[in-house]
Amino acid sequence: MKLILLLIPLVFSFESAVSASPMSMILCKNKSMVRTIRIEKGDASEGCVVKYTKGGTDQIVGSGVNTNGCGVVVDKVRSNLEEGWWRCRNVKKFSFDDQREE
Repeated sequence: MKLILLLIPLVFSFESAVSASPMSMILCKNKSMVRTIRIEKGDASEGCVVKYTKGGTDQIVGSGVNTNGCGVVVDKVRSNLEEGWWRCRNVKKFSFDDQREE
């Protein structure tokens, strides 16, 4: 699976990015390693889910009734990464290419 990102630095807070769109993403780098944290719309029982991508594999690390609950999870994951010398930033525009190479 390929992950294609259009990266544009943000000049406003993460909370405003979450409320402005149904999906928000943070990109974290440490040398050549990349990890992502993103909020996606959940199913009927969850308003949102937080997905953490490490080594190309997604994990659901939290959920909430609304984006405020998911924002708390994102802030904690981001803080943990930054304490471990990762550099994180908000990503405004991104898209996913789900095509698999054969």
